[in-house]
Amino acid sequence: MVAGELVDEEDWITVAHRLAVHRHPVSRLDRPHRRLDFSRHFHHLQSSGIAGTSSMVNHVVGRRNPDGCAEFLMSDERRRNAVDDTFLVRLNEAIDRAEERHDAALVIRSSLEGVFCSGADLTLPDAERALVSDRLYATYQRMLGSPVIFVAEVAGAAVGGGAQLCLAADVCMATPEAWFRFAGAGHGLAVGAWALVNIAGRHAAADMCLTTRRVDAPEAIRLGIATPWREELLAEITRTDPGARARLKQLLNADLHEPLERERTGNRENWTGSIEGLRR
Repeated sequence: MVAGELVDEEDWITVAHRLAVHRHPVSRLDRPHRRLDFSRHFHHLQSSGIAGTSSMVNHVVGRRNPDGCAEFLMSDERRRNAVDDTFLVRLNEAIDRAEERHDAALVIRSSLEGVFCSGADLTLPDAERALVSDRLYATYQRMLGSPVIFVAEVAGAAVGGGAQLCLAADVCMATPEAWFRFAGAGHGLAVGAWALVNIAGRHAAADMCLTTRRVDAPEAIRLGIATPWREELLAEITRTDPGARARLKQLLNADLHEPLERERTGNRENWTGSIEGLRR
């Protein structure tokens, strides 16, 4: 598998064509479980001179692994799998396909050694970065409400929005090389509290969020942020009853929707996208 390989029934040239012809900005993404279409919004940013296309060929969607689970493979080596609108287009296309095919699970993994996802692209203009952050939250909301089971396989750095992808996943498996950092407070964002209080408890969550320190795999596993990586997990999930999986997911995530929306709203209303705080 190489970066940019076109896979499955829909060629990504078609997706690129859609990005080139749609010129209408997408409406506000304020419903948590709707299908999210970022492609129109991306073209609106691009035609305004805000967004680029550098990551369009670096992430693979639609592939199925031997267990019959869908995969989203992050492969942007130059930017360490940083998140921009094209990243979100691809991730949401992967979710679309998994839901349409009734896949048991969607596995989110990286092809890069030592890197899972470095979070929002810090090279973006402030205005675009703020929009990307908000649309990441919309994607987390969608993941919580989807019947698909999301499995994050982390074998390196998961920072900022990448760490929050792990929180939004139903299962996060970590290798010994994995580490997590909830870095938002360093540049004006309150991130991670929506789930970390529920997972690790108030004091541990405050420690991680307020200090923005690195959390290595053994501590993350001890706190419940991740479980140890094991090869058989996906096969075990696919053997369970689909209806039971969906009901369990609703029960497990019931207390997360409201705090996630509060965190999203607070960041949207109070953050311009500036990362000036990182330079202090």
